[in-house]
Amino acid sequence: MSPTLFYFVVLFRRFGLLKSLTNFIEHMITFKPVIRSHVRQDGTTNIKIRVCKDKEARYISTRFYTHPYNFNKKLGIVNIPAPDQEDVNLELHSLISTYKKKVNENWDKLKYMPIWDIVDFLSEKRDYGDVISILSSMSEEKKEQGNINYSISINSTISAIKDFTGKENLPIQVVTPAWLKDFETKLLTKGGSKGNRKTRTKMSVNGAGVYMRNIRTAYNLAIRAGMADHNSYPFRNFSIKRGKTRHRVVSAEDINAMINYAPETFHEGFARDMFLLSFYLIGINMADMFKLTKIYNDGRVKYQRSKGKHEFDILAQPEALEIINRHMGKKFLLDVLERYSDYRAACKTINTNLKKIADKLDMGVPLTTYYVRHTWATIASSLDVHDNTISWALGHIRNPMTRIYNMFENKKVDAANRQVIDAVRNIR
Repeated sequence: MSPTLFYFVVLFRRFGLLKSLTNFIEHMITFKPVIRSHVRQDGTTNIKIRVCKDKEARYISTRFYTHPYNFNKKLGIVNIPAPDQEDVNLELHSLISTYKKKVNENWDKLKYMPIWDIVDFLSEKRDYGDVISILSSMSEEKKEQGNINYSISINSTISAIKDFTGKENLPIQVVTPAWLKDFETKLLTKGGSKGNRKTRTKMSVNGAGVYMRNIRTAYNLAIRAGMADHNSYPFRNFSIKRGKTRHRVVSAEDINAMINYAPETFHEGFARDMFLLSFYLIGINMADMFKLTKIYNDGRVKYQRSKGKHEFDILAQPEALEIINRHMGKKFLLDVLERYSDYRAACKTINTNLKKIADKLDMGVPLTTYYVRHTWATIASSLDVHDNTISWALGHIRNPMTRIYNMFENKKVDAANRQVIDAVRNIR
């Protein structure tokens, strides 16, 4: 060991910082003063503390501002010509030392947290042990991951809790089996919330169950982060109810009528095409379909499902290619996101017009895109397609070892899809 390294080891041991250093190295937590692109009217910019963990970064603002040309980005210090340069650098160094100490003292709690929660903890923005704060963090994380629907669901849960309690926070210790029962009763009898809008009708059992599962996830995160005692776990003595799911299916004859339907407006034609394209691609959901980027050289559509993260590899049948060519996009395979602000706006238009088409065709159901997946599976089953092939087609087979045989299974799915499409097209 070199004399210099020996000196630092002795120094760290003397001041009790060796464990802290090990934590920061092992978990890759680093702190550095930085400046970003935003500049005020006077030409100065805020000096922030960049916090990095597991290759992700977040920033904490400080009270210091400097001109970009007075800041050494490589060293993270204010250069000598700047006013109060020495005092600023010393205080930034002191602030980082405080953050490191705080992380070290609370490491058992913080090690499970994502980087944005650690930053909130360091900057003392959040009251930890608060269910609403944890749910807010969950919503932010899902939004950053692109899981918008999940984020909206969590935000609706937050709104419902605030409506129920009349408060902006919910201490974790308040969530008991009795509280859960009262909250569930309120949802089932008086309704919940969608964003900031209260629903006027009571929620379904399954709708309320979504909110209760969101709260359960938040509680589990609190336990893992040391914010709640597992001995007080309320869901041990509270069961989340599950209602009977409505089987959304239309017949092969209905699909045939949809294929032969002559749209009366552009929006009806668009809705029909998107419904049928989803059907031809074995029930792909709209969000995933709108984000497809290309048809691969082997004529296949390949994507990872946003819900469940399963990999899908589907042969694009001629009927699917005909619709794709009609709605070809620039950035994505389809032009939908070039014409609508987001996929939810597109889906609203599609579902509104699907209901109109269903009424004109006397289907007897409030047709939406949710009918596609179950309809494909039901028709496939009626054609004696093997259950394993249907399960594979829908992504229900989850054992990763079976994916070794994916090429063989995909061929069976391709044949099944061709059989289903021929069956609905050849009805006379």
